[in-house]
Amino acid sequence: MPLAKLSIFLCLGIITAESIDISHHQFGYVIGMIGLIILLAIYFHNSSRMAASSLIYISTILIGAATYTVHTKEFVHQHYSDIESNDILIVEVKSKKLNQNNIQCNVRVEYTGNHIETLIQCNGHLLVYFPIAKADQVEEGSIILLPNNAYKIFENPNPLTFDYKKYLSRKKIYEQAYAYDGQYSVLSQNELNFIYKIASKSKRHIQSLIDAYVTKTNNKAIAQAMLLGDRSLVGDDLNTSYSNTGAIHILAVSGLHVGIVGLIIVALLKPFRGLRYSANITLAIALLSIWLYVFMTGSGPPSVRAAAMYTTVLAAPIAGRYLNTYNTIGAAAVGILLYNPHQLFTVSFQFSFMAVLSIIFFFPYLDKLYISPNKLMRKAYQLIILSVSAQILLTPLSIYYFHKFPLLFWLSGMVAVPMAFFILLVSIVMILSSLIPYISEVVTPIAGQILDTSLSFLNYCIDTINQFPLTIIDNIWIDKMGLSIVYSGLFLLMIGLKKEKAKLVYACIGILIAYGFFHFYNKNKEWQEESIIVYHIHKNSIAEYNHNGYLTYLSHSIEKENTETWNCRNYRTYKTVVDTLSKDHSGIEERYGLHNIKGHLVIINPEQQLLDYSCDHTIDLYIINNDNFKLHKSLLDQFNIDKVVIDGSVIKSKFRLKKFLEEKSIQFHDTADGAFIYKMKV
Repeated sequence: MPLAKLSIFLCLGIITAESIDISHHQFGYVIGMIGLIILLAIYFHNSSRMAASSLIYISTILIGAATYTVHTKEFVHQHYSDIESNDILIVEVKSKKLNQNNIQCNVRVEYTGNHIETLIQCNGHLLVYFPIAKADQVEEGSIILLPNNAYKIFENPNPLTFDYKKYLSRKKIYEQAYAYDGQYSVLSQNELNFIYKIASKSKRHIQSLIDAYVTKTNNKAIAQAMLLGDRSLVGDDLNTSYSNTGAIHILAVSGLHVGIVGLIIVALLKPFRGLRYSANITLAIALLSIWLYVFMTGSGPPSVRAAAMYTTVLAAPIAGRYLNTYNTIGAAAVGILLYNPHQLFTVSFQFSFMAVLSIIFFFPYLDKLYISPNKLMRKAYQLIILSVSAQILLTPLSIYYFHKFPLLFWLSGMVAVPMAFFILLVSIVMILSSLIPYISEVVTPIAGQILDTSLSFLNYCIDTINQFPLTIIDNIWIDKMGLSIVYSGLFLLMIGLKKEKAKLVYACIGILIAYGFFHFYNKNKEWQEESIIVYHIHKNSIAEYNHNGYLTYLSHSIEKENTETWNCRNYRTYKTVVDTLSKDHSGIEERYGLHNIKGHLVIINPEQQLLDYSCDHTIDLYIINNDNFKLHKSLLDQFNIDKVVIDGSVIKSKFRLKKFLEEKSIQFHDTADGAFIYKMKV
């Protein structure tokens, strides 16, 4: 049975289970159906292959649904949050990330209870923040005792924002906690298994080499990202340069890196091919090196996928089996999803498999379009079409998640891919030479200096490309429905090319053109719609007027710029906001906090003098964004107000304010329940 097809049906089962809740009772029926269908498939195996295949596909869908269900919180045995006596937690640190003000750790809860003498063994993962000053005490594998002050992850109430709560639930994390200095105790350290101990020790050794020989901060950031999977030093400017030029993929340990490491290791072992059992020894060393690199860099889905594919490809000949490329990808996908079905919904998993599929399918077609007799031109062309072929299936996903498209990805790819190969080659030489006495004194410093120079050259090239005009198309919006339509067209294109049916290719072109017209019609309609939105940002206030691609701030009290970006950027992209305008240029009339916006009366940031002003018209909106309860009460008594909006900056007086509004029978909306959007009829 082709593994590529099975992986598709497994994904369908996982997506189905994600959309519906399967109870423990229903889960038993699902397991029973799986067993019954498999027995029927065995029965029909000889008499009707088509019936048997169909039954296997159905059972695969059910297996996907069952696998997803087993990995939900409801099916975790003895989850710490379900135990009543859980004042104390004993946790093991599984991974840690250094932030500017704290250490973010993903921990596994081992024991819980009210007293140290009555602890109960339990399960579950938790996100814990430790003081940054204790970074040297909190390590992966550390066993820590801490009080249970965990609370549920809050859902962002603003429209179209990144769903952090769902993102963490994919990692089986449903709560977070803060471990304050003096409130926790490190019981033991480095309680890692053998493999992770080797990976952790190797990681520390490589980090010491980077610190010793890579001098510039940006160079060190790229080295840590490529070699250790640690992007903590990658600043905003550096990240923007790589993102805008389409070279951001080399900063995330992926199939590219694992593939390069595998090629280098196999090449280094070539001189030993003539020895007895050399094939098995070479295979073992190559696979151990690849998986060590994967564990050392955090075991991300792209690297695990690539390592699984390498393992399948390299081990298949020894087992006497040869898998085609699509089945190899399918086998890797099935293995990863059976281990953790939540991976299907992660950006890294989707990008990883879509990029490989796109390259494998489209590269041969593009490669036939131009054959140059010049070897250098041939290699340059292949580097370009390598990037182009990857982008064909990646572009819709990239726009969906990041709302932008790098126009010069093909140019950055000509630099980034060869430089990534060279940087990893030099790094391996530096690491291996550092382990050999005497040689380490000569070769290691030279390799380190070459590495530092190579990183400087790479950063210079990427920064130069980023300075070119028209580097990127930004603020593009596509929703799930549009994404599905685009991929339907692209898959029709793939089938048409594979089966050499021009009608399917024309159908793809027709679908994409039709969707393009539909999309631009809807965006133009959305662009012309005028509205006021009041976001919910705790202890801060943002209210804005959106009109014809512009936004005008009605209230803007924000402490951090990235907080505004996190909460507002996606909705502004959806509304096709291109610039800001002042109140005067937007035609807004204001008097003491009373705004006239195209005939709509809105009170926001009122002044005391407004109490001396009379207005015969109904106030459409009163946006309350501070705790001056006395002034708000007076204005609510004086004016006829249709609706009140309470934003996130109202803290102390919220309860009194709500009670007063209920007594006055005035409609109100608390943005904690969701951002408020007022669509204006102009």
